[in-house]
Amino acid sequence: MFENRILIAEDDESTRELLSTALTSKNYKITMTSNGKDALYEFKKNPFRVVIIDIEMPIMDGNELISHLKGFDDEPIILVTTAHQETPLIIDVMKKGVYDYLIKPLDLKKLIINIKQAFEIYELRRVKNTVKKEKIIRLEKQLEWARWKDKIEAQDKSLGSLDQSIFHNLKTSFAQGAGIGALVTLLKMLSNSAKKDGDNYLIKKNIMEMVFENTKMADKALNLFSEIDKIISEELEPRKISCEGLYQKIANIKDSLLEYAELKVQPMILCESKKIFMDYYLFINSDYFEYAMREVFINAMKFSENNSEIITILEIKEKNLVISVINKPKVEKGGEVGIPIRYENIIFEPFFKMAKTVSESYKTLDFGLGLTVVENIIKKHNGEVSISNIKDYTNMSSDPVIKVILSMSIPIV
Repeated sequence: MFENRILIAEDDESTRELLSTALTSKNYKITMTSNGKDALYEFKKNPFRVVIIDIEMPIMDGNELISHLKGFDDEPIILVTTAHQETPLIIDVMKKGVYDYLIKPLDLKKLIINIKQAFEIYELRRVKNTVKKEKIIRLEKQLEWARWKDKIEAQDKSLGSLDQSIFHNLKTSFAQGAGIGALVTLLKMLSNSAKKDGDNYLIKKNIMEMVFENTKMADKALNLFSEIDKIISEELEPRKISCEGLYQKIANIKDSLLEYAELKVQPMILCESKKIFMDYYLFINSDYFEYAMREVFINAMKFSENNSEIITILEIKEKNLVISVINKPKVEKGGEVGIPIRYENIIFEPFFKMAKTVSESYKTLDFGLGLTVVENIIKKHNGEVSISNIKDYTNMSSDPVIKVILSMSIPIV
């Protein structure tokens, strides 16, 4: 971990003392050197986020030191000090990609401001580089996924075998959901244990009670599939609503789910509304959108750590209203956290389930169809939905935290 450490390469002793006193008083940890060679040695031992370099130094001057530091993967933010004010020199220095230059005698107030901004820029740049690397990894995975799909589609498979695969998944899902699969098993038990008594049959009470319970589950499952079929097959009847109106609807949905949020003490935080929301409109089917939003919220709660926040952010980006729900996922068996990259392309597929068990307290039938329905609803609004891991660098005193972000993008009119 880097902490707030600063490397200073300055050959003038009085300037070194001035910098050390000013920066130490602001709780920065200072490493001092009097030439570029020693500074480069210190940087190689333990890289720094921010480096202050005097241009004119013995053994190795500032220009040569800058060139060396620019070659590192974790390139620092560089501030240059100089006693010269000539424009050509300043332009030449800035062309090297340094953050800023300071003319001696130093303005300490400006220095402190620049140092604070330098650390912020370093952190933003590191996040940007991390995102870039993750995008490359995801692109490679997507190419693998595309090749796999092409391979499967190229195989000589009949429609019948594909249908068998679908129904196999459906049968497995029913069994996992304690619905029809369990009901069939219980009916077999009932048939085997029932004893005829004249015109009647004697049936054990505990078996019959389980039949009643699982009949309700099966009925609930069939109603769920009927509802999903309606969502997927019917045309939307959207109505015009302002982004502010949709914001209020999300706030109401959030409030309606507080009993579930209390199960694991998960505060649900919604960003503040913005005046600009009043100026933009969307076409939304309220019932379908509410279904999708509830599913996203409950999904986030089910797979989040105890005592962690569920954060919802609304923002207007490139003619779209983007709704992002961010949660801190719990660590699964095997140590995996969040959405493994290998699953990002299939997590919206029907019957896909990452977790084997989920608490019954949420009163959901976990067949692995929730995100499939969410995707269908958002696509019916001509929108897009995605889910992935992100790294939260908010806490500078600890390593970044992996969180999951699900984003729904709906076009504005």
